[in-house]
Amino acid sequence: MLLLLATVAHADPAYEAPPCGPASWVGPADGTVDVPIDARMLVRADGGCPVSLVRLTPAVGAPVELEPQALESGLFAVVPPALLDPSTTYDAAILDDAGGALQQVRFHTGEDLAPLLEAPQVDVVALSVSHRGRSGRGQLADANWTLDVDADPSDPLSVLRVYDDDGQRYLSEAAPFAEPEALSVWTVGPSLPEGAEQCLLVAQENAAGIAVDAARVCAAPTDESWGWQDGPIDHVGCAVAPGAGGGLGLLVALGLVRRKRRA
Repeated sequence: MLLLLATVAHADPAYEAPPCGPASWVGPADGTVDVPIDARMLVRADGGCPVSLVRLTPAVGAPVELEPQALESGLFAVVPPALLDPSTTYDAAILDDAGGALQQVRFHTGEDLAPLLEAPQVDVVALSVSHRGRSGRGQLADANWTLDVDADPSDPLSVLRVYDDDGQRYLSEAAPFAEPEALSVWTVGPSLPEGAEQCLLVAQENAAGIAVDAARVCAAPTDESWGWQDGPIDHVGCAVAPGAGGGLGLLVALGLVRRKRRA
């Protein structure tokens, strides 16, 4: 705490945060057609830039201002209060706290609701686990998964969600998912006995955010190491979330790595 106070006391009063750049991606993307009339919008804003408002303007009619829902740091969902008008062109402006436009996109709706998708097929390519201690909390472990995912490509606005084995979401990366990808998944949770099998649930949500089912995938570590670190384990941007009943939750961080479609 003393170090923190000292840092604040000596902060440069002339410092100003860098201006927000464009949102790194928006779904529906600019130029998308046949957007389901029940689709939500997803906005990724990098650098901690807040998304305060989305102004949705149909070709005919008054604009509607929508408040984004923060799903995680830098990721926002925008759910219209009613179905979008069919066969209509919409302009969407994503605004920051100052009213500046992070991104502007135009898309055209179709006639139908978003199709329901089956659970993806998931295989574990590799799983490495590094066990280490944390004083007062027992043993923790970092797990690094490489998953081969074959998901339904029929809905270009669908997203993937990763859960722990109990089906409780802690942190999930959402991204437009138009073709099979390889998922790189990092988790932090209680350390298990050496060689013990670990499991994840992977679900594919459609454009409306509905997941019918999830694929359960399990594996024993292909590479495992043991160590001890006194004090908290510090990873930039990550923390261990408390689970139900006071136990340790599972934190999942995802990175999407583009790969070729499987034959």
